[in-house]
Amino acid sequence: VGEDFKKNFPHSSHFEGVNFNMEAEIIDQLRNHYHNIEIQTCDICTFENEEFNSYRRNKTEKRNWNIIKRI
Repeated sequence: VGEDFKKNFPHSSHFEGVNFNMEAEIIDQLRNHYHNIEIQTCDICTFENEEFNSYRRNKTEKRNWNIIKRI
C-alpha cells in the first residue's frame, strides 16, 4: 500500500511490508467499540470470486456489504 493509504490508519499495527491486513484491522476496531462482540469471518477471496465486487480485479465502483446484527 502507498503512503496516502496509510494516512487512513495512522495507529494501525496491521501493515505488513507493502500489504495491509484489512480483516485484522476491522476486527480490532469492532472489538474496541463493542467489547463483547462475536465476530464471524469467512475465507472468501473477493478478488478471485466473481460473485463479489473487487476494485483490485476490475476497478469497479461497486462495493460489498457487511451485516452487523445485534443478537
